[in-house]
Amino acid sequence: MRSIATLVLALALATYGMPSIAGAAPQSGGVTGVAQASSGAPFSNHAARLRNVRTGDIAATTTTTQAGSFEFLKVLPGSYVVEVTDATGRVVATSGITSVSAGSIAIAPITAVTPTVGGSIGTPLLITLLAAGAASAVGVWSATKEEASPSR
Repeated sequence: MRSIATLVLALALATYGMPSIAGAAPQSGGVTGVAQASSGAPFSNHAARLRNVRTGDIAATTTTTQAGSFEFLKVLPGSYVVEVTDATGRVVATSGITSVSAGSIAIAPITAVTPTVGGSIGTPLLITLLAAGAASAVGVWSATKEEASPSR
């Protein structure tokens, strides 16, 4: 009985061919773009990494060219952001969310508004926003106390 089943399977494979599991795998796409500062200066020879928005995992890494261009090939369909980092690993620019479809190349241009995140402009702004948030929280807390009144 076993030999008959083996013979039937061998004849079926010879007649219809081997089933392809490659066709079951999802097709890949790609992401390309140019990373530059708001002044137009390219982020030359910086690390660029492709981060999956859904999982937070880094899907691929590359290095930008002298002109700031980058390319990620064989990317699975999904939503991604491109992060550009300096030599210390600090993120200096990011793209918007880029959707990758099977068989297509998505374009993810990156223009950094401030060339350094948390630099001379970012730090005072962050401190001001945190202080304003704390002050408003204290104001709301004191206004909701029972003994609080406008005359006191």
